[in-house]
Amino acid sequence: MKDLKVITIGNSAGVIIPKKYLERFNLKCGDNFYVSEGKDGIILTPHNPELTKAVDIAADIAKEDYLLLKKLSKS
Repeated sequence: MKDLKVITIGNSAGVIIPKKYLERFNLKCGDNFYVSEGKDGIILTPHNPELTKAVDIAADIAKEDYLLLKKLSKS
């Protein structure tokens, strides 16, 4: 594990990702990420348009069918 440092980049901040991680995870400059919180810290997940669409659809279904989903979860 390597410690990374938050650095100033213009008016923003960023983290330099070592080359070995770029290669291991097939990342390149310009790739988008999601950031979320895990029990041990920050989780970065590469952007996946298909997953984003599926999550959006699932969220819509959950909103529309909340009561049905609640009943099913108790079965």
